[in-house]
Amino acid sequence: MLISNKTKRELTLLHLIMTSKKTSFDILSKEMKISKRTIGEDITKINSIFHQQFDYKRKIILTNTSGSIKINSPFSDDPISYYYHLKFYLLNESILYQLCILLVTNGEIHQNHLIERLYISTHYLVKLRQQLNKYLSVFDLFLKKENSIYSIEGNEICYRIFTYLLLQDSFQGIKWPFDSYKPNSNLEDEFSKNSLTKDFSIQLFNQILTQRFKYKKFLSINSTNPNFDLFKMIMDNYDGSLLLKNDSFDNLDSSTKESERLYVNFFERIFLSDIIPIKKKVELGRIFESYNHQTCIKSRKTYEKFSRILSASGCTETNYIFLYYINICLILYQTIGNKYFDFLSLLVPTTYLDISEKSIYLNSIKRELDDLYIDKEELNYIVTILCTLCHFHKTSKLKIYIQMTKVFTSVYVIQERLRDIFNQKNIVFTDDYSEADIIITDSFEKKIDKQVLFYLDNISNKKRWYELVKTIQNELLDRLNSELIVPQLPLNKVSK
Repeated sequence: MLISNKTKRELTLLHLIMTSKKTSFDILSKEMKISKRTIGEDITKINSIFHQQFDYKRKIILTNTSGSIKINSPFSDDPISYYYHLKFYLLNESILYQLCILLVTNGEIHQNHLIERLYISTHYLVKLRQQLNKYLSVFDLFLKKENSIYSIEGNEICYRIFTYLLLQDSFQGIKWPFDSYKPNSNLEDEFSKNSLTKDFSIQLFNQILTQRFKYKKFLSINSTNPNFDLFKMIMDNYDGSLLLKNDSFDNLDSSTKESERLYVNFFERIFLSDIIPIKKKVELGRIFESYNHQTCIKSRKTYEKFSRILSASGCTETNYIFLYYINICLILYQTIGNKYFDFLSLLVPTTYLDISEKSIYLNSIKRELDDLYIDKEELNYIVTILCTLCHFHKTSKLKIYIQMTKVFTSVYVIQERLRDIFNQKNIVFTDDYSEADIIITDSFEKKIDKQVLFYLDNISNKKRWYELVKTIQNELLDRLNSELIVPQLPLNKVSK
């Protein structure tokens, strides 16, 4: 880990407090499996950091003799922003984390510069190199030293995923990570059509590409690759590389340029999923449905079996969107193997998908798909992804903007749930951040006056779903000045 277990515990504790209107020592002790004393000590430290480092005069977390814990009211309007600022501060307290950030944002860096920036000795740098190599090995990466020049080397696909997730989750638009380049667009523009997170993510994705091209680190794919045709279909469906407006592509030879564009388009489907219009996803799902390719055939068989578990025959559009997601997931596994969950561990707090053994779907899906998947790690992977999609309901005037960065299927699941709960005359989903009334996000986000910012850390978090539905109901009540809106489904079915 790039940070200590203690720091991760403190961040997890603050995250749980910030995403709950009220909690207690008993609840947190059971959930985190730590003593109440440790919780008390961590809260004292967190309050002290906010006082000393951010000059807040009041405690941000309040406790009382009855054991209850809550956010102090002056900080309750936008609590998650305080969490991400503390997270950014604590991450930078780790020398190993600082070293890793310097390496991925510089590409190559001289030993003397590392020693100077980190205020450490040569001997300590050797020790840090050993620690970082052990950590990076999980991602097929290693820290190389040649002629006093340090760089992270290894699997190029893993390098880009590692760098993107690390920087995106750590910086969250609070600060731009690269010293060598500043974004052309104004990330603080409150009238931007995109959210802060989306603008930041697009710029970050773009800059990582530019840096890798600078150091001649390219990805190559040709017609002999089993998934070449699928990559080509993805790009032909919606060429997201054009949105990046990256001049670096112009300097590549034709073969390299084609390969890079193919990879860019595929990984945009994972990490910048919501820049792809939903109609394009449906359209591609339709193409996958009839395409004679081993992955598409496997996807169709998977969906057929999956549909039996749900005991539902979805509308045509729903079928296509499911086939779209299943195919993307299968291609991802074929590209990076079982490292998907290793990459999720880069996120703090760790993103947990709906893989509880208590899931009513988990074991049924496993049994149904078992004969279809020889690779049992692939089976566990696809079952986990399918479990995140099990909560949809087939069936918008508050405008709702959804920004989810950690699990790329979440936007679709949230939309389908809310469509089922609320009458389509009452809510609509918008791609324009500036016009939204409610923003649902799993990341640090800015908001404009009168917008409601709702933090949904996990689409399987039943408590947060109750609070989200209540938030939307309250906004509808205020907006319509009428009687309480009743969901079309009982609330106890939301986290079914």
